[in-house]
Amino acid sequence: MANYDFEKLNRVIEGQEVPSNAEDNSNYIPQQEGNLVLAIIAGLLSSVLIASLWALITVNAQKQWMIMGILAGFAVGYVVHLIGRGRTIPISLIGGFFALLSCVLGDYFTNVGFIAQEEGLAYFETLTMIDNTYFFEIAFADFDFFSLIVYGIAAYEGFAICYKTDS
Repeated sequence: MANYDFEKLNRVIEGQEVPSNAEDNSNYIPQQEGNLVLAIIAGLLSSVLIASLWALITVNAQKQWMIMGILAGFAVGYVVHLIGRGRTIPISLIGGFFALLSCVLGDYFTNVGFIAQEEGLAYFETLTMIDNTYFFEIAFADFDFFSLIVYGIAAYEGFAICYKTDS
């Protein structure tokens, strides 16, 4: 029967020690499982909050900036990474998904804001009056090739930030 050092194994799992068989010990990053439920909740809340902030800035400035989508992807990815506390592929996929969702919601909330201004209505009044079956039509009303690029960058950022190292 093999003689295992379970204390050392626990230290490796907890990220406190580098295993002796790691090829390049200076770049070794232990996988941290994180909390998927907290990551999902953080992703959902942050994507709605950041998309709302995006719409507020854009509607008040009367100008749509592509950088808003990139910043949204970064912010949502960072929040998911911070709250989810993991470096695994599932946490990273959650970060990428919610970063992409923040872009879609940001465009939707922005377009609803522009509709409200055009019609002379309050924002929340307009938001409640709109039939949800028109969500994608409103969200992608001004969608073009550059929007696709921004959405892709944001989703990548959301993924990459959640998978980044703490070093």
